[in-house]
Amino acid sequence: MNDFTASNGHEILIEEERVRVIDAGGANVLDLFDYFDQSDMQALREFFQAEADERLGRWRSAKNPVWTAVVQDGSGVVLFRHDDGQREFSVESRETQLHRWSPELREVAREYFDAHPEPKPWHEAEADEIWRLTVNGVESAWVRRPEVWERISDGFLLRNAPVSKGITDGRRIFPEVAS
Repeated sequence: MNDFTASNGHEILIEEERVRVIDAGGANVLDLFDYFDQSDMQALREFFQAEADERLGRWRSAKNPVWTAVVQDGSGVVLFRHDDGQREFSVESRETQLHRWSPELREVAREYFDAHPEPKPWHEAEADEIWRLTVNGVESAWVRRPEVWERISDGFLLRNAPVSKGITDGRRIFPEVAS
């Protein structure tokens, strides 16, 4: 796991075989004191929890951290579980009728889906494919290169546009999609 920032603003920095705890004011805690106070311990607890979540493939709610979620065996079913071990619920798709659930469960599910947007067709674009993309409200032709998209304008490639975040719609135009 890489560097980590806890909810109280403390940073846990991993440096080869050492770990440093930096408080919210930017001071190295162990340079100032020879012990950890409660806020340092809270930061370390959150760090080790995040490390375990990463190892186990769990997502944890930032707004309500007693809730975790995992996708079950490639089925697309998302299982949400409360840390108390007594409550859990599952969602088969984004279209599930969330209105039937309590406000707490709806908020946790929405937070999860906001953090895991559905993949769009252009996310799977391969090198040298040509797509008609809508980028920042403007539709034009683009070619996919190994690391970037390049816009085609009057037969020229414009190499200055990192567009991934601005794409709102797209369809592949070459090679043609087989029906």
